[in-house]
Amino acid sequence: ERGNGHGGIRTVSAATSSPLKKRVAESLLGMSLEEGAFLKEFSSAAPPKLRVPAWFPWLPTKDQIRELECSELREACAERGLDKFGNKKELRGRLQDWTRKQHERRVLDRRVGLTPTTRSSIARSPLDDMTDQALP
Repeated sequence: ERGNGHGGIRTVSAATSSPLKKRVAESLLGMSLEEGAFLKEFSSAAPPKLRVPAWFPWLPTKDQIRELECSELREACAERGLDKFGNKKELRGRLQDWTRKQHERRVLDRRVGLTPTTRSSIARSPLDDMTDQALP
């Protein structure tokens, strides 16, 4: 057994490990621990592909949503607790609706701390009217 001492991945050698460690490793891996079999199989395996690109933000723009493929849209919807079934157009719409609601919620949260006099000194918008109706 070799490890870096920092809680990283440890490798198990069939030649130097105890029988108990071999059995534990075999049960976790679901394969026999012949000399180097795990290391050969592990090193030849391609790294797992991320389903949603690493650059994709939690609150994406419409253009960022448009760039995703169907499988990536499904995963993005699932990560946000949305229904992940449907065609590409439906998934895009669902994710855009969710993003719009998140932005509206953020605006409302920011405006809660404003006093009525502060609100009246700022230019009014349709969102201000919605905010006034939603807040007591």
